[in-house]
Amino acid sequence: MILYELQAILTKETLYSKIYDDGKVIHYSNDNSNDEFAGKEKGKDTDVFKEVTENENPQGEIEYFISGCSKKAEHILISVKKNWYCK
Repeated sequence: MILYELQAILTKETLYSKIYDDGKVIHYSNDNSNDEFAGKEKGKDTDVFKEVTENENPQGEIEYFISGCSKKAEHILISVKKNWYCK
């Protein structure tokens, strides 16, 4: 089941991101290799993780943390303004 899929093409910035659940683990892929502003983190990244948690930060944004990752420690996957959504 696809939980999240994003293709964003902004001025000089292209990002492809996908998260899906296979029933055992959650798969994550991100490709910002065409992002002119990506810096050292530029390229393709994939990982699997076990859990997504949601927290509100002091700025009122909702942060989605992923944990149980195979490659990295717990970290923020995405941060969005509260009450923000896509139709």
